[in-house]
Amino acid sequence: MLAAHRRFAFVPVLILAISAFISIAIASARTNSGRSETSTDRLGASRPVQADSRGTTSASLARPDVPRMEQVIQSFVSDQHFMGSVLVARGNEIVLDKGYGFANLEWDIPNSSSTKFRLGSITKQFTAASILLLEERGKLNVSDPVKKYMPDAPAAWDKVTIFNLLTHTSGIPSFTSFPDYASLEPFTTTPAQLVKLFRDKPLDFAPGEKWSYSNSGYVLLGYLVEKISGESYERFVQGNIFTPLGIRTRATIPTLPSSRVARRDILPVRTGPSTPDSSI
Repeated sequence: MLAAHRRFAFVPVLILAISAFISIAIASARTNSGRSETSTDRLGASRPVQADSRGTTSASLARPDVPRMEQVIQSFVSDQHFMGSVLVARGNEIVLDKGYGFANLEWDIPNSSSTKFRLGSITKQFTAASILLLEERGKLNVSDPVKKYMPDAPAAWDKVTIFNLLTHTSGIPSFTSFPDYASLEPFTTTPAQLVKLFRDKPLDFAPGEKWSYSNSGYVLLGYLVEKISGESYERFVQGNIFTPLGIRTRATIPTLPSSRVARRDILPVRTGPSTPDSSI
C-alpha cells in the first residue's frame, strides 16, 4: 500500500467541504428577491437581479466569479488546511479545474487536476457491488456461510455469513484496530496475508448480535470475490464495474487485489532515501 502523508489524510473531506461551499456560493446568486435590486452574492459578484415569473433570476445566467472561488480555496491552502484538486462545473461547462498544494511534499510533486487520490473506505461500495453482481449471476448467495467458500476458515466463523460481512455484523475484529497495524499499513499485502492477521482472533460478539464497523469484513469480502470469480479483485472491478460505467481515471493500489499495479499511476515509488522512481 502506498504510504500517505498523514497530515493530509483528511484531504477528501476538505475537498467535499470546499466543493459544498462553492456550490452554496453559486446557488446564492440564484436567490429570488421577488423584485429588481442590486445583489452581492457569496462569491462577491455585485450585479442587478431581475426575477421572472418562474422565479429565475438573470444573475443565475451570469458566469461564476472564478477569481473569488480561487481566493476562497487559496485561503485554505495558505493556512495549510487543504491540499488537493478542485472541480467546479455548471451544467456541462467546467468552470474551474485545478490542483493546489502538493501530492508529495518530500519530492515536491504538485497536485494537478488529474492527480489521483486514495479513496480509503469509499472502495467498500465497489466490493459490496462485486458481491451482489456475483449473487446476481448465481455464483453465491449472501446468506451463505463464509465457510462454504473457505473450508479452512476457523471454527469461530461457522455462523458468519456473507451478509454479516456486508453489514458489519460478523463480530470479526477490525485488523486496523490492532496495536501493530501502524507498522503494517504502508506495505503491499495480498488478501491471504491480510486474512491471516485476523483469522485466528476471537470474535468480538456472536454473528448478527451487534453492529461494529470492521475493515476485516471487507478484506474478507474482497478475498471471496477473488476466490469465487477466479479473477483478481482489480480485474473483476475493472471488467464488471469501471469499464461498463466508463470510469477511466482510476488506479488500484495493491492492498486487496493480489496483482501488483503500476503505482506510478498514483505517484512515483520511492526506492532510495530521497529518489523517486517509477518502477515497482
